[in-house]
Amino acid sequence: MPALKDGLLSQLAFCTPRRLLSGICGVAILASLTGCVTETRYANNNKPVVQKKTNNQDAAKTRIALALQYLNAGNNTQAKYNLDRALNLAPKLPESHYALAYYFEQVGENEKAQSAYISALKYGPNDPNTRNNYGAFLCRVGDYDAATEQFFKAIDIPSYLRVAESYENLALCALRQDNFDLALDYLKRALDHNSQRQSVLILMASVFYAKSELHRAEDVLKVYANKGFVSARGMLLEHLLSARMGRLQYAQELETLLLQTYPSSVEARLVLNNTLQLSEFEQLKEQYRTAQLNKITKIDDNRMVADPQIKIKRKVPDVRQSVARKTLSETASQKPTASRSLLSKTKRIAPEASELSENDRQDGVQRRAVNEDVTFTDGSLAVSTVPLRESRTEDKVVLTEQSAEPKVRFSTTDKKVAAEQVVFHQVDPSEITFSEVPQVSRLAFDNSGRMLNEEILLPKVPTHRIEMGENLFSVSVKYNIKLEKLLKWNALEKSDQLSIGQVVFLNDPNTTHAIVKGESLFDIAIKHKLLIDDLMRWNRLTPDVALTPGRRILIVDPNNYIL
Repeated sequence: MPALKDGLLSQLAFCTPRRLLSGICGVAILASLTGCVTETRYANNNKPVVQKKTNNQDAAKTRIALALQYLNAGNNTQAKYNLDRALNLAPKLPESHYALAYYFEQVGENEKAQSAYISALKYGPNDPNTRNNYGAFLCRVGDYDAATEQFFKAIDIPSYLRVAESYENLALCALRQDNFDLALDYLKRALDHNSQRQSVLILMASVFYAKSELHRAEDVLKVYANKGFVSARGMLLEHLLSARMGRLQYAQELETLLLQTYPSSVEARLVLNNTLQLSEFEQLKEQYRTAQLNKITKIDDNRMVADPQIKIKRKVPDVRQSVARKTLSETASQKPTASRSLLSKTKRIAPEASELSENDRQDGVQRRAVNEDVTFTDGSLAVSTVPLRESRTEDKVVLTEQSAEPKVRFSTTDKKVAAEQVVFHQVDPSEITFSEVPQVSRLAFDNSGRMLNEEILLPKVPTHRIEMGENLFSVSVKYNIKLEKLLKWNALEKSDQLSIGQVVFLNDPNTTHAIVKGESLFDIAIKHKLLIDDLMRWNRLTPDVALTPGRRILIVDPNNYIL
């Protein structure tokens, strides 16, 4: 990813901001200093003598320029010495402080760098360059919200002339957060303020390239070329773009032009070493793919609950109440009688545990309750009341009458009731049946048949087997393939559901064309939107070849038929 841009001492034209942040700054020192000039004359001599008084701020800026030169040369000792001298000459100059902050950042002392930036803001709160440089530092250390705030504060200063650069920094900061859409928005604003910034155009095209929006990337590169811009970065990006769009001959021409025009560039070394995957554009494409895949994985993780726990709470019944009800039901089922002994067995406990007052529970005092005895004598209803006395023990409750009749005793020997166990239904594995899963996509393609040139070997169609949790969109992100192409190659609709184990094609499975009687190479090329030269080269044919009906010819480049 391109480096963030510092506007460090840009007003002195010591070095370009883009080169400064990446540590590549040219040698540039002020040749002269502005100062106050006074004129005096010696005694007894009419010859004037000119004396020049150097301004301390200008001297400090010269020291800063020397420090940057030493820093780029790797001489950190001399760089620090000159920065300290600049700080002594102009302690309230913001440039002295944020130049020192830049030094601390280069040597890995970020805490001291931040302290120096705060000092620069103290002496120059309305200095836009200080705000921009501090924002670039905060973004590099990962404090994105604070960095965005500093960039916008710099932009809001009316005298700031480098607004496009700050918007470009905002875009780079957004890319560090994998927010590609926001980065494009900032880049458009940067172009609104300065349409001649080459770095903005290259960055915008690279973002479109990373998102596989190849035609939009191509349009931006056309604007870049129409403005007369030429660079090694632009050539390499256009080379990669042409190769992905299938324009292999033009891509080869761009590669040759890059090696001839910029032989010592980083981009040329990538081409020579065949390590294009290490280029900034391929890395940005991989970053976008990874970000989209992480987004999908995060959504799936939020919808799934690992090791769910089921808790079932059962209400423990009141033992005394259940026993009393059982006794009452047994008594009601027996034959009624008017005998006193039988009546004592049919007494129903009127007060329940919830009706006892707190004092009665604590003191165990005698309570009187109404017990309804129902007897049927001569068809009349008689109700009698018998006082009961309640006494408590640790393990049992005894209810007795205040009479000489037999006692009715209810006791419980265990206060704890065993909780009911929940048993889940278990399915016999032998009873489980699965529906048949298609092992290939339902697209009907036919590459069978003899080739026109039997020496040609058919390329293998790349495929992917669907696993649990995957869908066609996640596959498109994983392999950086447009979803529309996957749908077309596999004859699927967006609403179609994929099954686990289903195989999908990652490239067009129709790699050959069956020759029909009367067809020519021109007809086949027009049908498949190809060049005749490509058909002849891929199939190793001569111009006078006779097309045999029923034979097949290759319609894809076997050397580039990959993901």
